[in-house]
Amino acid sequence: MSGTEWKSAIVGCGSIAQVHGEVLSELKGLGKARPVAFADIKPERAKAMAEKYGGQAYENLEELLDQEAIDVLHICTPHFLHLPMAQAAAD
Repeated sequence: MSGTEWKSAIVGCGSIAQVHGEVLSELKGLGKARPVAFADIKPERAKAMAEKYGGQAYENLEELLDQEAIDVLHICTPHFLHLPMAQAAAD
Protein backbone atom coordinates (compact mmCIF):
# COMPACT_ATOMS: atom_id res chain seq x y z
CA MET A 1 0.00 0.00 0.00
CA SER A 2 3.02 2.27 0.22
CA GLY A 3 2.86 5.12 -2.26
CA THR A 4 -0.91 5.09 -2.64
CA GLU A 5 -2.47 8.49 -3.08
CA TRP A 6 -5.98 9.06 -1.75
CA LYS A 7 -8.05 12.02 -2.90
CA SER A 8 -9.45 13.64 0.20
CA ALA A 9 -11.85 16.48 0.86
CA ILE A 10 -12.68 18.55 3.91
CA VAL A 11 -16.17 19.83 4.66
CA GLY A 12 -16.34 22.54 7.29
CA CYS A 13 -13.27 24.75 7.09
CA GLY A 14 -13.21 26.19 10.60
CA SER A 15 -10.60 25.69 13.30
CA ILE A 16 -10.48 21.87 13.46
CA ALA A 17 -10.20 21.70 9.67
CA GLN A 18 -6.94 23.62 9.94
CA VAL A 19 -5.50 20.74 11.97
CA HIS A 20 -6.74 18.21 9.40
CA GLY A 21 -5.22 20.25 6.57
CA GLU A 22 -1.83 20.39 8.26
CA VAL A 23 -1.82 16.68 9.01
CA LEU A 24 -2.83 15.82 5.43
CA SER A 25 -0.07 18.01 4.04
CA GLU A 26 2.53 16.19 6.16
CA LEU A 27 1.15 12.63 5.94
CA LYS A 28 3.68 10.01 4.96
CA GLY A 29 4.05 6.25 5.36
CA LEU A 30 1.29 3.99 4.09
CA GLY A 31 0.10 6.55 1.59
CA LYS A 32 -0.88 10.13 1.15
CA ALA A 33 -4.34 11.63 1.41
CA ARG A 34 -3.95 14.61 -0.89
CA PRO A 35 -6.62 17.26 -0.30
CA VAL A 36 -8.40 18.07 -3.56
CA ALA A 37 -11.52 19.90 -2.36
CA PHE A 38 -12.88 22.01 0.48
CA ALA A 39 -16.46 23.01 1.28
CA ASP A 40 -17.87 25.49 3.75
CA ILE A 41 -21.05 27.58 4.01
CA LYS A 42 -18.68 30.54 4.36
CA PRO A 43 -17.07 30.45 0.89
CA GLU A 44 -14.09 32.54 1.97
CA ARG A 45 -13.00 29.81 4.40
CA ALA A 46 -13.13 27.08 1.75
CA LYS A 47 -11.29 29.35 -0.68
CA ALA A 48 -8.54 30.10 1.85
CA MET A 49 -7.93 26.39 2.44
CA ALA A 50 -7.95 25.66 -1.29
CA GLU A 51 -5.35 28.37 -1.82
CA LYS A 52 -3.20 27.06 1.02
CA TYR A 53 -3.33 23.33 0.19
CA GLY A 54 -4.38 23.26 -3.45
CA GLY A 55 -7.67 22.01 -4.78
CA GLN A 56 -11.11 23.47 -5.35
CA ALA A 57 -13.40 25.42 -3.05
CA TYR A 58 -17.13 24.77 -2.83
CA GLU A 59 -19.99 26.44 -0.95
CA ASN A 60 -21.59 23.17 0.14
CA LEU A 61 -20.99 19.45 0.38
CA GLU A 62 -23.52 18.55 -2.31
CA GLU A 63 -21.69 20.63 -4.91
CA LEU A 64 -18.36 19.12 -3.86
CA LEU A 65 -19.68 15.57 -4.14
CA ASP A 66 -21.21 16.30 -7.55
CA GLN A 67 -17.94 17.68 -8.92
CA GLU A 68 -15.22 15.59 -7.26
CA ALA A 69 -14.35 11.89 -7.12
CA ILE A 70 -12.95 11.58 -3.61
CA ASP A 71 -11.75 8.62 -1.59
CA VAL A 72 -11.84 10.21 1.89
CA LEU A 73 -14.07 12.88 3.44
CA HIS A 74 -13.00 14.73 6.57
CA ILE A 75 -16.16 16.00 8.25
CA CYS A 76 -15.12 19.01 10.32
CA THR A 77 -18.56 20.43 10.98
CA PRO A 78 -20.67 20.50 14.16
CA HIS A 79 -21.40 16.98 15.39
CA PHE A 80 -25.10 16.98 14.54
CA LEU A 81 -24.18 17.30 10.84
CA HIS A 82 -21.80 14.33 10.78
CA LEU A 83 -24.34 11.57 10.10
CA PRO A 84 -26.22 13.23 7.22
CA MET A 85 -22.94 14.30 5.62
CA ALA A 86 -21.42 10.83 5.98
CA GLN A 87 -24.58 9.34 4.44
CA ALA A 88 -24.45 11.78 1.53
CA ALA A 89 -20.81 10.93 0.87
CA ALA A 90 -21.46 7.18 1.08
CA ASP A 91 -24.32 7.44 -1.40
